[in-house]
Amino acid sequence: MDIDTTEFENALYRECADSFAAIIREQAQSGIYLIGLYHSGGGSWSPIVHTYLGLDQVVGEYLSSSYAQGRCEASLRRDLRWSSCDMPIHGDYESHLAVSEQLLQQMSERVDEAFELVEDPEDVSILDEFDTAIRSAITRVLMKLEQEQLFAPLGNRDGFVVGIVCGDESIKDKHRATIPLNPESSLRELAEDAAYFEEESRRLFDQTIMMQQTRKCWSN
Repeated sequence: MDIDTTEFENALYRECADSFAAIIREQAQSGIYLIGLYHSGGGSWSPIVHTYLGLDQVVGEYLSSSYAQGRCEASLRRDLRWSSCDMPIHGDYESHLAVSEQLLQQMSERVDEAFELVEDPEDVSILDEFDTAIRSAITRVLMKLEQEQLFAPLGNRDGFVVGIVCGDESIKDKHRATIPLNPESSLRELAEDAAYFEEESRRLFDQTIMMQQTRKCWSN
């Protein structure tokens, strides 16, 4: 299927340029460490910004709740640092991409119509192709804005990440998605967090297997 993203990409570029400029004006003093585009898995994209002020606020809220359960601030901060939906200003800029969203919806409907004609319902290659085309268009837009120095007011390029963020992605996937958009030096913290959570996941998996084996021995 021929997926032409040109009109969408042009509209997204114009709206992102305006949106990110406004976000930087409004949030720069709060300490922006991530700026980019976010989606929750449903195909709808919106501008996203993470700030140190917002992170401090949400960590404080978690520390005073039962969720903390004795955990230290550093551990909570690592957990919440890249969680877009936990940011206090999450969703504040959703209306900034109205034209892009309309074009994306129209494209999505055409792809859905084409998918209904596929003989094998398990063949989702059309959907994968569409997702890849949209992500590629978004990547080009963010790279163009970077080249045009839109993010320059944020200062030292090592101090923030330009990202394409999906709500249900792992930290490792978030890190992988940001690599083409950023100098390696700006990804140090994200890379360290991704490695930490991967090791923690492996440790918990091994622990679960050991417990299952122990129970099996006891039952015998």
